[in-house]
Amino acid sequence: MGFMMEDLIGLNSTDIADMPIVLGESTAGNLLQRATAANRQLSVMGMHHSQGGHAMLSGASLLITETMNKVEVFQQSKTVKCGAGATWTEIHSAANKHQLAPCVQQSSAHFTVGGSISVNCHGRDPRFGPIAETVVNMKVLAGDGQVYFTDRLNHPELFKAVIGGYGACGMILEATLKLTDNKMLSPNSHVYRNLADYQQELQALAARNDVHIHYGWLRCTNANFFDHVLSVNAIEDQGGYPLTDTQLNDESWGVGEILRAGWDLSRTDPYFKDLVWRELEATQGSGSNQSRLNWLRSSVSFTASRGDDHHVDILQEYFVPLDQLATLIGTLKTLFTNNQVNVMSSTIRLVRPDTMSNLSYSPDSTKLYASIAVDVHVGVITHGTLRTLDAAAENWILQSIQAAIALGGSYYLPYYKVADRALFQRAYPAAGIAAQRDAIGSYNGGKRFWNRFLDAYF
Repeated sequence: MGFMMEDLIGLNSTDIADMPIVLGESTAGNLLQRATAANRQLSVMGMHHSQGGHAMLSGASLLITETMNKVEVFQQSKTVKCGAGATWTEIHSAANKHQLAPCVQQSSAHFTVGGSISVNCHGRDPRFGPIAETVVNMKVLAGDGQVYFTDRLNHPELFKAVIGGYGACGMILEATLKLTDNKMLSPNSHVYRNLADYQQELQALAARNDVHIHYGWLRCTNANFFDHVLSVNAIEDQGGYPLTDTQLNDESWGVGEILRAGWDLSRTDPYFKDLVWRELEATQGSGSNQSRLNWLRSSVSFTASRGDDHHVDILQEYFVPLDQLATLIGTLKTLFTNNQVNVMSSTIRLVRPDTMSNLSYSPDSTKLYASIAVDVHVGVITHGTLRTLDAAAENWILQSIQAAIALGGSYYLPYYKVADRALFQRAYPAAGIAAQRDAIGSYNGGKRFWNRFLDAYF
């Protein structure tokens, strides 16, 4: 008997056949054989942090990977070999013993390596591109029943299809990733009241090697909405701080309970939204020095709210060439203001080009890109036990995506899906989409590994 599964925010109820736990390669192979005999499809899930429900598929078996969490760090080569179900938290614990840290990961350490590779996540270090840049090799169980070792030379077409492929060709079993030194970093911040000036800072940031973490907060209060940016840098002292911070912090946001409480209240009260902004200004660039690993251990769990029957928090993210950043911010400001969009937070990052994945959101190797992520409190419509976004939310999301595309950009695929296949094809390189289809045909032609994302776009 099957049962209903939802995504993190409860907007994508899916009737799953079962949820077998994958202990390793042999278990995965056996499950694939049984699914093939029963003509059943397989989907793969990590720590269940997806907001789009992309990982699931009606009637499929949902493979749980979190027990595939073996982690082995190689200090000399500065790499880590890990099971696809290993979380960044588990990698932190192992890497910390060797004074190493991930090059690229999401803002939170809760996600699995397999999930991070599948969405081609990007981090906050302006010296690195998306995670595709740091993947050395992978072991993949493809839909054709074969296990492939893939890297830039061995089955490169599979390598480029799996990274950022949302499970397109099969299941990641294991991956080897590059690490970097775990150094002490000192925070500073600056509020830009002119978006063009902040855009110039990002341009200059790309040439600096001393800034190891960067993110910008767009002001979301009624006053100066999307006009000011709080820029935060974590900088390595050129004199070289000794690595004295070897104790890993609890994965908290690190800016006090006033911010945590204010965030919750600001969903409905503009006063508290302003309070959150003032607290960010006061705390984000004034903390003590801490290790890179602890910079990577901030939690975003309390910012994701399923809300009540009528509201929910969703994420959307847009990418544009860096020289178009100020223009996109201005367009989004007008769009969000006219539609009375309740933006809870908005962050900006520098994104370097990526040519190692078929579905690249930053494909031009001659350009720097910027991303704008927005966390928005939106209305939902309840249909019995199902909930969907209301029409107003879907409308402004579509307009936002179209605005980014018009400026030569794209949108991030992992979040709640509104764009149809035609808009997806406008946003992502035609050659990459064609290569992705070819790889699916070669390695997963029977669609044995499949999910809602692949069903929608391929």
